Amino acid sequence: MRRWVSGVLVVMLIGVAAWSGSGTAGKSVGPSAPHFVTPPDEVKAAAQARGIDLGQRAHGRPHQVNPQQSVGTKPLSAEQKVLALYLRFPEDDGPPSRVTYQHVPRQLLADLLFGNAYNPYTHPDFARYREWNGIPAPTDRTLANYYREISRGRVTVTGEVVEVQMPRGYSAYRIGQRFGAVQNDYGDYTMAMLLEDAIRAADPYVDFSRYAVNGEVPNVFLIHEGTGAEWNLDPRLIWSHKWEYADAWYYYEWAKTGTAPEYDPHRGIWVDGVKVNAYAIEPEVGGDLTGYLGAVTGPYPPQVASTPTSLPMCWGCPICTITITIPKAWAAIR
Repeated sequence: MRRWVSGVLVVMLIGVAAWSGSGTAGKSVGPSAPHFVTPPDEVKAAAQARGIDLGQRAHGRPHQVNPQQSVGTKPLSAEQKVLALYLRFPEDDGPPSRVTYQHVPRQLLADLLFGNAYNPYTHPDFARYREWNGIPAPTDRTLANYYREISRGRVTVTGEVVEVQMPRGYSAYRIGQRFGAVQNDYGDYTMAMLLEDAIRAADPYVDFSRYAVNGEVPNVFLIHEGTGAEWNLDPRLIWSHKWEYADAWYYYEWAKTGTAPEYDPHRGIWVDGVKVNAYAIEPEVGGDLTGYLGAVTGPYPPQVASTPTSLPMCWGCPICTITITIPKAWAAIR
């Protein structure tokens, strides 16, 4: 069956902690790198033209790229509770962008994740993607619908999107800048700091225990303003990924001093009596908003689509074993 996805974007947040339990279960000894999102074909081509080897996109020792871009196939429990934190930075200190656009409303993101219908084309920046060559864009591609369909009604996805005002500006995370002993391209070395800030800022408004399974919150999504580096390779942007706090903390501490700290796979952020460890992070929109590859493109609205794999994707950011094909107009994904 062929599904149509707007060539605009896709960002997925799934399987953050395997969707079914602790993020540390079965974990190998030693820290792991993030599970990075695979960029669209146009970005791959641009990278090749510039002699950039995406397969070697490591950020300096001891950080290594996950070669499979996959977290594997995991069993799903019948009820999936998702907490999505929509991160808002101070108005004068957000992600770099040459495009002025209206931020995606929180309710629109909630529709995308948990609704039965999702129509971003009422948004003024997305109206031009309402159809292509007379073909209307789908308005039923939601995360909840996806899991309902592939599980034949046995899996439900519920949750909420909480808007969080971040206590620091985007520049505080020194993304694309020197940080301690490393060059912090794509922000990987300060993700532990960002996650800590997001959880603490959300704590007064969220009861994290409502989303816990066996004492740990398995599905935390961080949705940030702007676009992601997977759209244009700009090192000043966050490259969408799935990771765990225990690993992010290790590399954060290592970067600050250049000395490897003791690794604790059970490390987490404790809040409301439960642990937060696994997370996925992705942008609110897609496109090359900084013009890093030349022409400015976007913003593109977030979409959910099925993929050739066992798990879906979102936001042009497949967190699992997903390959995204996004041409200039519409992409057909089998």
